[in-house]
Amino acid sequence: MSNQNKILIKMRSQNKIMLPRRFKVIRPYLASLFYKECHRPPISEVMRWLTQPDKKRRASRYIQSCIEHQDFIEVHFVGFDNPFFYPRQASWIDLCQTIDEVFNPNNWHHFISKDTPISSTDVVIDCGAAEGLFSYYAARMASKVFAIEPIPMWHKGMEKTFGRLSNVEIIKAGVGHKNAIMRMTYEEICSHVSSRGSLEIPIRTLDSLFADNKIPVTFLKADIEGFEFQMLLGAENLIRQNRPKISMTMYHDTNHFVQAREFLLDLHSDYRFRLRGIAANGHPILMQAF
Repeated sequence: MSNQNKILIKMRSQNKIMLPRRFKVIRPYLASLFYKECHRPPISEVMRWLTQPDKKRRASRYIQSCIEHQDFIEVHFVGFDNPFFYPRQASWIDLCQTIDEVFNPNNWHHFISKDTPISSTDVVIDCGAAEGLFSYYAARMASKVFAIEPIPMWHKGMEKTFGRLSNVEIIKAGVGHKNAIMRMTYEEICSHVSSRGSLEIPIRTLDSLFADNKIPVTFLKADIEGFEFQMLLGAENLIRQNRPKISMTMYHDTNHFVQAREFLLDLHSDYRFRLRGIAANGHPILMQAF
């Protein structure tokens, strides 16, 4: 058999439902029945989360074909003209998870909703772009996408993917509350700021990248492994100037949606909010401001 579609055929042959990790949400969900201050998603969403197919099967619904190259896997998605390039040394199961998050509107980790749509006039920031899949997805709708990612292993794949897309710009840095050089761990999509990290990474504020340059950002997405609030602190002027739609993860232990919500309401008192999902630690998966 040729390399063409080997991965896709393998994915579609796996029909098992993986239960243990997803069932960790049951405990915080039950706790939310007694502690009203806790976020609780609808029971229908919880049941869908618990009974969904495994990651590979969920991802296969959106993949048309895969071609293996020496350094990359070239992925063609249903309905998309341009190929997507993923490093061969990176975890395939992590990409499967991300595919479902990006393409499936019912996934709790899906950043776009009826309250936070992306239109043809939007200028999008993708903080924590990683392999670049959200930027790839958003570029089909947005006027401009800035894919911000500090980890070098992702850059070559993004350069191949976005070489054919004129409305995507890659920024090789992390984001935070101040311009600095910080250390990060090297854990593929789970890489995060840590004094014990092996990588030295430039960290920039969104204000210095965008507000100071009068770039009218209208959509802000962030999934940066617990550094989301620091990102907001470094985007105060950007948010004051543009009042962007915001869709950011809250499930990391270092985040709390109440703190983030209060910060945003101090900048724009008319922001409205939507929480999505529930994580094993009881935090919502996403907070959206609009």
